[in-house]
Amino acid sequence: MSTATLLYSIQQNILRIGGPILITMGSISCILNLMVFTKDTLRKNPCTICFVAINTINFLYFYLGLLFTTLAVGYNIDPSASNIAFCRFRYYVALVFACWESSCIILASIDRTLVTSPNAGTRKLSTRRLIATKFEDATGDPAEMGQTKAESEQ
Repeated sequence: MSTATLLYSIQQNILRIGGPILITMGSISCILNLMVFTKDTLRKNPCTICFVAINTINFLYFYLGLLFTTLAVGYNIDPSASNIAFCRFRYYVALVFACWESSCIILASIDRTLVTSPNAGTRKLSTRRLIATKFEDATGDPAEMGQTKAESEQ
């Protein structure tokens, strides 16, 4: 047995056992996080918007990304092998979710930096409106990316 075959066999066995466990535990943790972050007391916090978005993105990724990887590698059921549109969609979704998650983590970090500033004027910048606006900018229309506001209004 060659090294490549051995490594593929190990990968396949890990995904057969670990894939469903990871999807199940990840889904449960995302649901519990969403239950916590949507409570009335936390909803007033601007950083919570980012955490809700991160958990929603992760939950969707488990079923639109990781599930198909587990099926393809662990169980040799690969719908993207026979359908090029699905293959492209699968990789596009994985890339977009990874970028969105990173953007939300950065927005949450910026919000925490603003809140912990010793300057009162800087602390006032931490608002739900600012986070929502920046989140909209990060996930905005790709056709408008790189355009100035005046160019996009035309």
